[in-house]
Amino acid sequence: MANLALENNELDHVPKFGPDPFWAFVWPGSYALHRFINADPHVVKDKNVLDFASGCGLAAITAKLNNAHAVSANDIDLYSAASIEMNASLNNVDISTTTGNLIGEDVKQDVILAGDIFYEEALGADVMKWLESQRENNNSRVFIGDPGRAALPIDHPKLKLRASYPLSAWLRKQNHGYLEAKVYEIL
Repeated sequence: MANLALENNELDHVPKFGPDPFWAFVWPGSYALHRFINADPHVVKDKNVLDFASGCGLAAITAKLNNAHAVSANDIDLYSAASIEMNASLNNVDISTTTGNLIGEDVKQDVILAGDIFYEEALGADVMKWLESQRENNNSRVFIGDPGRAALPIDHPKLKLRASYPLSAWLRKQNHGYLEAKVYEIL
């Protein structure tokens, strides 16, 4: 597993300082993407990869450690970008970071990883439409990591389940009790 600057319960003692530091934790969808890439590294090998809504950068770091050609980690939060850069440095990998809202943009990546982004209905619908357009217009392989949030349309005809991973007790505690996280591909 990739080393993370802020891991497990190391932040439990840190006083609150503004918005929740969502970028400081491993989320279940990113964990599933991490496991999926490690199980099948050819998914990212020699590919240009975008980790969308990257959080702490786990999926991005895992892609680079599994020989992705170039990896870009995107999150709209500036603290997240700083966390990704710090975690990438700790893992001795080169990852570019961006903080713009990419929804609606044409990103032209070989592989797009999207973990834990389906937490809200309206956002989920916009993200799904955008990810589908990347698959259709650019032939990008699109993988979604999610623990079963309601905004992910699992009955969508283009969504194919690729893997399921049990979550550790710590991940369950930190993520509302979800027991597993799954990886889907948009076909």
